[in-house]
Amino acid sequence: VAYQNFAVVHYNNPELALVGMKAYYGRIIKQRMERMRKIVGDNDKKKKVLSYISMKVHLADFCCDWGWTDDPRAANSGLPARIPWILFPRQIEFIEWVIDHYIRSERGLIEKSRDQGVTWLFCLIMLQLWRWEPGFTGGIGSNKLTNVDERGNPKSIFEKIRAIMTTLPAWWMPLGFKPKMHDKTNNLINPVNRNNISGEGGNDIGRGDRRSMYLIDEAASLDFPLDADKALSQNTNCQFDLSTPKGMNHFGIKRHSGRVDVFTFHWRDDPRKGQKWYDKQKAILDPVVLAQEVDIDYHCSVDGLIIKPEWVDAAMKIELKAQGVCAESMDVGAGGSDKSAIATRRGPVCSVREVDDDNGISLTGEAFDVGIKEQISYLHYDAPGVGHAVKSAIQSSERKIPFICYGLWPSGAVSDSFYEEFDDKAKNIFVNARAEWWWLFARRLEKTWEHVSGIHTYDEEELVSLPENGNLKAELCSPLKMTTESGKKKVESKKDMKKRGIASGNMADAVVMCFVPRDSGHKHVVNERPILRCVEQIEMNWGVRTAHRMLHYGAISQSTDIEVNILCAVWDQHDAILYIYDEIKEEMPIATKLVPDIVKRMNLRTVTLTRLMGNREILDEDKRTLAKEMNRELFQIMRDHQSVKIKPPRRYDILGAVAILNELIAGGRFKIASPCKQLVDSLLNWTIEGDKVKAYGMRECLLMIVSELIKVVDIKEVLKHVEYHTFVTGKKAEDVRVVPGKGYLGV
Repeated sequence: VAYQNFAVVHYNNPELALVGMKAYYGRIIKQRMERMRKIVGDNDKKKKVLSYISMKVHLADFCCDWGWTDDPRAANSGLPARIPWILFPRQIEFIEWVIDHYIRSERGLIEKSRDQGVTWLFCLIMLQLWRWEPGFTGGIGSNKLTNVDERGNPKSIFEKIRAIMTTLPAWWMPLGFKPKMHDKTNNLINPVNRNNISGEGGNDIGRGDRRSMYLIDEAASLDFPLDADKALSQNTNCQFDLSTPKGMNHFGIKRHSGRVDVFTFHWRDDPRKGQKWYDKQKAILDPVVLAQEVDIDYHCSVDGLIIKPEWVDAAMKIELKAQGVCAESMDVGAGGSDKSAIATRRGPVCSVREVDDDNGISLTGEAFDVGIKEQISYLHYDAPGVGHAVKSAIQSSERKIPFICYGLWPSGAVSDSFYEEFDDKAKNIFVNARAEWWWLFARRLEKTWEHVSGIHTYDEEELVSLPENGNLKAELCSPLKMTTESGKKKVESKKDMKKRGIASGNMADAVVMCFVPRDSGHKHVVNERPILRCVEQIEMNWGVRTAHRMLHYGAISQSTDIEVNILCAVWDQHDAILYIYDEIKEEMPIATKLVPDIVKRMNLRTVTLTRLMGNREILDEDKRTLAKEMNRELFQIMRDHQSVKIKPPRRYDILGAVAILNELIAGGRFKIASPCKQLVDSLLNWTIEGDKVKAYGMRECLLMIVSELIKVVDIKEVLKHVEYHTFVTGKKAEDVRVVPGKGYLGV
């Protein structure tokens, strides 16, 4: 109360305030001298005092009765530099908060305005525990070791501890304490109970022994905060991070994460400071410094954020209807503090949660459960790195998944989209896919803010609604937007963010991926949605082959690195259905092993093969060694049955085959046996590259087979053979589809 009164008086009458402060401190000093006189020489009273102040719950009383603090700035106003340490209410709350967390072995974070005396309070708390708490070991760390302890430097923390100790009564100190012996650089030892306080700096934080309590001072300035957290996670259960903000770095993200208890020391909590004090600071300080170190603003000093905090606030406040496309995404963490995340959305309404599981297989199973429950249309996952485990889990899953899974590549190519506001294609605007994804989501958030603020009205499907989550907000507001020398837009990489002390934001990445257009907006060669409906349990009934006029095909595609893909197919002329009933993939094929497998799977000893086709690579004159060996092996095995030989396809029309394939899929005339997962995966992820359709591997095998079903006939020939056409296809003459100038394309 006295402080507050003097603060008010100070701005109205500084001289009167100075007189009042001197009188106030004079009374306090007189009381302390009287208190000291009463117990000097009286051991019983001294024991009672020590018994009282040794209790943790009486630490604030001890400070107000016996504590002193140094403030060289006080001399400018005519006050002594060393003054009685009288705590104001928020400081007492802080002491109780720290002691409570220490007793319960919990971690905490303290954000503060500058000049709140919090480091001094920590020195006081650690001294109390060092002096009286059995088995206490304290640790202090900072970005530089000299900030922890440097003799003669009053800014160093151990020098603050020494300053407090020199003002305390001699009978408070532990018996036998000798500064030269027990007060070493970065190490303070209690000779009675062997308690100690040690200091560390820079990369060595947390590398020492286990600690009862550990303080990281100026935590926002650490060069490697993730390493410090990792080391301290094994060495203490009671870690305190103390700092003023320095942008949305690791300290800022941790503060907003919701995973750690936060104590805020705002300048308004200090009774010595009022609005006039703030107005003065506002006049003399740089706006960024004022916002950051006085107003505790984490975003003011970060220029060029791709997503602004107020945009996220709007998205977390707005209420939208959960209707529209339903999608899911997951980002697999690397373990430890880097957790995984799963996000789902229905239209503009998104939810996200962290998952303490970095196992791609089990995480994929959990994502499948969520996707089936929410009836999603597709699932996005981060394909690089640990995402390989997700792809493996998807391919090896025995479950019937009613949605499509797409692996997204952040560093991959952008979409084929055209952006009217830039009057250009995506490839000329963004440096990679990640930049395009984040820009799209940032624009959606900006529209949401404009909508909430009344600046502009948008349809709900253009907006986004996010859950209230401080950690999500921190992650979304962390990456910076950049521009390359060629003028393309770029988002700060995770590697560069880590240099700023910012961990990978998996929740943010999951949310952004959830709003990425299906398969990153790539155009697909075949209609991928119905492909999953084509997958069935197929058992070939070879007995109906005559009645249904079944044609048996095999297709082999060899890649430039000698990998071989093989498809086994049947065209049922009676029902007009193409069955893909088996597949073979060999990375290092050997003819003597591969050919018997083909004979067995295609049942060639009892079924007549219509055609076994090979692509150009396997039939190339310079590279056909494998084809020669396979043909020789086929001849040996099939000598008494039928003539089987790898030959080029009679027709190979990529675009025509794609057109027919899509018609077959749409008409339910295309079936894939469930074991053919390589083919299914290649079809689902088959995109148009630029303006071209490229086929290789399983895709090329399929198109070679479909090309055998294609007949391109001149329109005059069609009219001559309407009767034959009707017999073969079951279509009437008026149903014949004619493309002027291009003849007739049909099955």
